[in-house]
Amino acid sequence: MAKIKINSLPAGFKLVNGKIEEEQMMRQGGYVTGDQAGYGLVTLPQDYYNNSNMNTTRDESVRYSLSGVPRDKANIEAEGGETVLTDLNNDNQFGLYNITGPRHSKGGVPMFLPEQSFIYSDTDKMRFNQDELAEYGIETKLKMTPAQVSKRYELNKYYGSMQDQFADEITARSSELMLKKNMMGLSKLAFGQELKKKFEDGVPLAAHPYLVSIGEDPIEFTAKVENITKKQAQMKAFAALSPEQQQQLLQLQEMMAQVDQQQTQQPEQSFEDPSMQEQQLAMADQDVMAMGDPNQGMARYGREIDMYQDGKEKPVNPLPKDHPQYAEAQKLIDSGKYEVVKGSVVDGKQTYNFKRIVPDDPKFKAEKEANARKQKISAKDQIGRGSVSIYNENLSGQEKAITEHNIGMYKAGRLSAGNRPLDQGRGASAYGSDDIMSAESKADFYDRWGDVVETIPGFDYGKAPDDPQWEVFQRKAEATRRKEHIDAFGDDTGYEPYWRELTDKGYVKGSGFDHKLGLHTFNAPRFRLNPVEPGDVSFSVDVPPEKRPELEIPQVKNYPPPTPQFWAQDENNYNALSLIDDNIYGPWSPDAAPAKVDYVLDDWRSKANAALATQNTMATAIGAVGGPQAVANSNFAGEGMDQIAEGINITNMNDVRTMNNVAPMQAQLDMQVDNINQNRNIKVYDDTNKTLQNADNFQNWKILNEARLFNDLIGNRANTANLNSTYDYFQINPRQAGAISFKGGKAYEKAPVTDQASMKKAYFDNVAEYSKNVGRAPTAGEIEGFFKYIGGPNATPDIGNAQLEMQRRAASLGYPTYQGKSGKEIKRMVVPFYTGKMGA
Repeated sequence: MAKIKINSLPAGFKLVNGKIEEEQMMRQGGYVTGDQAGYGLVTLPQDYYNNSNMNTTRDESVRYSLSGVPRDKANIEAEGGETVLTDLNNDNQFGLYNITGPRHSKGGVPMFLPEQSFIYSDTDKMRFNQDELAEYGIETKLKMTPAQVSKRYELNKYYGSMQDQFADEITARSSELMLKKNMMGLSKLAFGQELKKKFEDGVPLAAHPYLVSIGEDPIEFTAKVENITKKQAQMKAFAALSPEQQQQLLQLQEMMAQVDQQQTQQPEQSFEDPSMQEQQLAMADQDVMAMGDPNQGMARYGREIDMYQDGKEKPVNPLPKDHPQYAEAQKLIDSGKYEVVKGSVVDGKQTYNFKRIVPDDPKFKAEKEANARKQKISAKDQIGRGSVSIYNENLSGQEKAITEHNIGMYKAGRLSAGNRPLDQGRGASAYGSDDIMSAESKADFYDRWGDVVETIPGFDYGKAPDDPQWEVFQRKAEATRRKEHIDAFGDDTGYEPYWRELTDKGYVKGSGFDHKLGLHTFNAPRFRLNPVEPGDVSFSVDVPPEKRPELEIPQVKNYPPPTPQFWAQDENNYNALSLIDDNIYGPWSPDAAPAKVDYVLDDWRSKANAALATQNTMATAIGAVGGPQAVANSNFAGEGMDQIAEGINITNMNDVRTMNNVAPMQAQLDMQVDNINQNRNIKVYDDTNKTLQNADNFQNWKILNEARLFNDLIGNRANTANLNSTYDYFQINPRQAGAISFKGGKAYEKAPVTDQASMKKAYFDNVAEYSKNVGRAPTAGEIEGFFKYIGGPNATPDIGNAQLEMQRRAASLGYPTYQGKSGKEIKRMVVPFYTGKMGA
């Protein structure tokens, strides 16, 4: 077969490693996604594939998570694990962010989010089941929370891809399509979450695009679900839009009204016209989560918009990141108002001068001067009953402080001088006074609040004084005042509300959100502090020193110091204290024995027996003489009975006399015994308390001495260890009660002998100089010092270094000394009773 020689390739092709490849270039040159390069598929934008100059790093300017803010700055508490769909910059570019931080049970994550934000829940009770997940194209038997599902609809990375300078047309277009798809998915997910909650918090704005996509009117759906009027639903949806969207909606309304007026010559439609507003809100719903211009700056999740325009390159922060003023310098650079000029080296520091290139705006100064010329007057022909100050003490004090100290501009109402009726009556066009409707008052009102009323749909200053627009204004104005206070002072500390709820502290009639235009609402004040713009700023950075060759330092072996030891004497004393017996010997006393008076009573039976014996004798004698008849006729029996009765009577009388004498004596003896026992009991009780008090005193003494001995134990150990570290030739051994051991060979060497003659001469020279200076002879103490001085340093020949060191340091050898009694002292008896066991 004939061979064909090809000298060149057609345009658009090239030869790579013996293979023909098509040349495909992206918009700035290089391969595009989907090209075949080498042995792989191009999936990443790059300049030159063969040079491996591949963009494999993630764009660090894309933000994927949000954390908390200080709790006093937050307007909502979220929890870790949730996600939030929010427009952080109010630029119609919604991002999806993971919320990092603790759960609600552990404090939650305080956050400050725009009103139109939507949080996807991560609680177990909100988990979608298998059938519900199938609605989102997820096939799984596991349950998932809305937050977990939302992570399948990424937004932020596609914003980053569209902003990537290396992105090709396919990547940019794909990112745009994925944004729209995922935005609709998140809208459907927001609808599904709130549906699961039966819309207990209302219909979120995030669900409106999905409602529109299924042919539902979001306004009608909201009104039906929340059981509110269609007008209220319209107002709610409008309030949830960003300020930019509200402004666009108002402009659209005005434009459509003008067109309609030109075509039909009919009166201008207001915001309250349902048909017109439905069209406008439907358009806003389609845009509320739409992607903005990819070329605009995307704060937080995209690249920040460059403050340096007109082709000027943004300066690079010359300070190291660990420099204490790095953040301050970066803030000046980010403001776009400074240029960085490298200065000279001063005192080893390189200076960098930040020169201001944007002049101060004179508009605020002119506005402040005009406001100062404005006169406050009292409204004419006031209507109503009672009287109250228009500005309370706090508001008046704030106005005075800002005005007198010239720290800003306080815009008070034109009719704020003096008081207003407490119960304002309605006039022809306003409450309190029709002076509110004068041309001057209207101009003054718009001068203070024109920017706020522009955000209120269909606002008309000439509307009825009880029109609902005035409550919308009251709430927006109050929110604006609070925000401006926070912007000026950093937080809302010291903020004085102008409008209050009926239950709020400080509420005064006529100062609530009552949707009425009166003297209170008209005179709502605003203030702004003087703008503080720093001038030129200089920073300095240490100039690194001249590099010098590193020194080779030999490794030094680390010898750990010896472990400090306790003194044997200290341990003995401390242990001895624990061996002291601490018994309690309580007092005891026996009870006094009871005394009993002994007595003897008479016995009548002896007298009766004697009388009967006499009767028997007489009966025997009479019977022997006269027989039984003579015994029967005699009266000796009666006489005998009388004798027996008399004997009994006498006995009883004697016994009663005896007992009457014994009873008082026995009572006296019992009382004396009881008194003795009572005194003994009191004595035992008192002496028992003394014994216990002495026991407490001994215990306290023991605790105190234990602390002292322990302090001596550790103090002497530390002191001895310190001294041993300073001794050159000997060591003190606390474990051997302070025995000294020499260390090192030089300890036994002979110490050098000091020349005493030269020391003597030096001493006398010093004494003579001292005497001359003080004008007197040396004292006895100074003479004694002389002998110590000349005899101190090695006065004895043939003495070793260790001996000399011991002589010089004899006063600081660290020996523990103690003063105390030897042996154990027996405690003296507390009471003069027997010792023994307490109690019965």
